[in-house]
Order: sequence, then structure tokens, then C-alpha cells
Amino acid sequence: VKYKNLGLAVVDEQHRFGVAQRAKLWKKNTLPPHILVMTATPIPRTLAMSVYGNLDLSVIDELPPGRKPIKTVHRYDSNRLQVFGFMKEEIEKGRQCYVVYPLIEESEKMDYKDLMDGYESIVRTFEKPKYQVSIVHGKMKPEDKEIEMQRFVKGETQIMVATTVIEVGVNVPNASVMVIESAERFGLSQLHQLRGRVGRGAEKSYCILMSSHKLSNDAKTRLKTMVRTQDGFEIAEVDMKLRGPGDMMGTRQSGVLNLQLADLTKDEHILKQSLLYTFAYRDYRARYAQTMVGFGWAILQPIISLLVLFVLFQRVLQTNTQSISFFPYALSGLIFWTYFNFVVGQAASSLINAQRMLQKIYFPRPILPLSKGLVDLVEAAWFQALGLAALAIFAGGRDVRSLGAGALV
Repeated sequence: VKYKNLGLAVVDEQHRFGVAQRAKLWKKNTLPPHILVMTATPIPRTLAMSVYGNLDLSVIDELPPGRKPIKTVHRYDSNRLQVFGFMKEEIEKGRQCYVVYPLIEESEKMDYKDLMDGYESIVRTFEKPKYQVSIVHGKMKPEDKEIEMQRFVKGETQIMVATTVIEVGVNVPNASVMVIESAERFGLSQLHQLRGRVGRGAEKSYCILMSSHKLSNDAKTRLKTMVRTQDGFEIAEVDMKLRGPGDMMGTRQSGVLNLQLADLTKDEHILKQSLLYTFAYRDYRARYAQTMVGFGWAILQPIISLLVLFVLFQRVLQTNTQSISFFPYALSGLIFWTYFNFVVGQAASSLINAQRMLQKIYFPRPILPLSKGLVDLVEAAWFQALGLAALAIFAGGRDVRSLGAGALV
């Protein structure tokens, strides 16, 4: 199907589609339409593209009104009875629970908890008629799956035993507990999406990550990340570090990026440091690019300021500095006033002035105001050098009071 005038294509839950699948959508028009991709956890390839400026970026970092943060904990299989006890407490309060498994049936190749075995265990623990349990998985007929889903939505069952088919599109505000079995089997994106099935009402909600004691280093990192934060963007950054950014020119959505030198995951601190110095150097050059004397203005500016102060206070107002030489006396106050005045003013406006760039390229936002402060620190060093020179010339280097605290910076 070809559209005559397709202006906007929206891809929700972007992480569930491949590159080729998404490409088919925006090829359905004579001219490429505007593309809006939406996800709670950007896949590594998408995050890397935002770093390189290939995607404009908008971040919604606030919960919807009335929702509370979800408490996430990690428990081992040996704590399952305590977890079941907690589920019973929540059900007694009128709440509902999800229990999610990575497999439908037991596998000889993978030593993970499976849904069918887990369902039997839950039915034995949560006996009828007090407790009712729904079951949903991908091998069920669509109509049977819908019946079970509606039973849970209407509150006819208290527990939903399911696979990842409930990862998206399920909204039950009364559900307050998400138990994820063999959580080490899931990726960060799936874990975050599953956690998002609870916490949709006004009550406190919980996500319990169950696992065995045999965990790889990557699995430990994933579980610790889930417990530590609910920020989808931070989770996506950890995911990119673990899996790699993939191929931005191809279809791989994760994996090692074919850069000759840089490694986005290992060299992150070097890249941030380099970006800070680059911005600072750019700002320093731009500050004096339009002056006749260029960088010499950094020296002339404090001298001119001192001359103005000298004429105003010494000649016009005849200020008494109590035998302390005026030039170092005035400069000691001018250093700090000028530095903090520049830092506060320019740092505050840096994010506003760079708004267009911030929409196109993702990088740590504090780098911009920090680069302004670094430039002003260089100027403060020029002021300080002049202050020491003034102290040597006008006070013979003897009267340290004339420079005050400024000489000690």
C-alpha cells in the first residue's frame, strides 16, 4: 500500500519492532514522512543514534498525576514462600498480582522456571475458592486468551500467571504486585516494561525480581540496575553498555559498534571530558573573536576596569583605603565579583541558548554550564596574575592585606 500524502508515522513501543519492520512503514509514501518513535526504554541502536545526533530527542521524566514510584526488590528462589505470603497480604487488601515466566513449558536446554509448572505450584498454594488464578500465554487461542484477560481486568481473578504477552497493552490499575520469575533471563527493556504493568493506580506497588543464586556478572548488573532506578533512559544507557549500540547504518539493534578507536561504553568519561574542553575552547575563542585585540582583551579588560575604578573612587569620590595601595585593593574585590557574576549569568543562559542543539544531540547537560565556568576560571586566573603583579609593583610585595583573600585563591 502506497500513501499519497503520509505526513507523520508514529511507532509506539519501538523496541518491539526490527529496523526492517519500521523501515517498511516510512517507505509507504512518495516522500519520506516525519517519524515519531516512542518507547519507555530505547534500544541500544536508538540511544546511540541520539548520541550522534541522528534523532531529535524528547524525554518525559515525570510520572502521570497520582501515580507513585514502584518499589523494586530482588529475591532468590529460596525466598519464594515469603513472596507468596506477601502476595496473600496484598490480595487481602483487595489488590491483584502478576506472576510472569520466561518459558511456557520446561526446556532441556535452559534451566529456567516455566509457566506450566509455576501455574500448578501457585494453584496449590492459592487454593480455591478463596483465590482465583488466570493463565495467559502465546500458545492459547486468541479468544481463550481474551477471556482470561477479561476475568483479571474485571477482578474475577486475583492472580495472573503469564508469559511476556502481557508486556504491553495491559492496564489494570488494581494490580499492585509484579513477580518476575527467572528475572535473570530477561533483558533490561523487558524487565522495565513488565514492571510498568503495575503502579497504574493510586496505591503503592511492588516489583519482585526472582532469580537463582547462579548469576552472571551481566545478570547481576541488570538486576541491580532495576532495583536502583526507574528512569527508563538510565536503564537504556546500562543496556547499551552491556549489549553494545549495534549498527547505525544497518539492521543490528545491539552488538559491538565498528569504530576504529572509540568505544562508547568504555570511553564514556574520556568523551565527556573531551566534550567539556571542546565547548570551553569554543566559548573562549568566540568571546574574543570580534574584539580588535583578540585574546589580548582578556588582559586589557581588567586593566580598564581598574582605571575606571581608580578614577571614580580615588579621584572623584576620594575613597580612603587606609594606606593600602589602591590597585591591588580594588582588584581583590574585582576578581571574585567578576568571576561569580560571569559564571552565574552565562551558565544560566547556556542551556537556553543551546536549546536547538540539545534537541538534536544527547549528552550530559551539565557540560554546557561547566564549560562556561571553565572559561571564566581562565579569566579569573588572568585577574589573579594582574593582582599579584599589582601587589609587587604598588606594595613592593610586602602588604598582603591589599590583596586580601584574592591573593590566596
